[in-house]
Amino acid sequence: MQALKIVLFSVSVALIESNSSTTEENPWRIANGDDFIPEKYPYVVGFLGHLENSSTICTGTLVTALFVLTAAHCTDGLKASNITIHLGSLNGEGVGVEKYFQHEKYKIFEKSDVSLLKNSDS
Repeated sequence: MQALKIVLFSVSVALIESNSSTTEENPWRIANGDDFIPEKYPYVVGFLGHLENSSTICTGTLVTALFVLTAAHCTDGLKASNITIHLGSLNGEGVGVEKYFQHEKYKIFEKSDVSLLKNSDS
């Protein structure tokens, strides 16, 4: 019985791993995500956050010309000056972030996972 459990567990892990990988054509794509046409979704932005030894890439929603709504886990630990917002593509020049407002009750892996970025292009 124990051997059967180990085999089933191993097969399950193998299936999950084979189903959740990114593609070789676009290694930055979200696992099992779809490419999209930026012109079709003009309110979707990407942003880069730079830490001392790493970077993070997240998306957000442009709610006004000045504000982007995103997840707090994307901004947690970042300085506003280390974030750039990009419309349409991460390849072009981005707009800086003046400051951001992270939900006061945010705790990782819990509720209130929301941040509001104010761009510095005001």
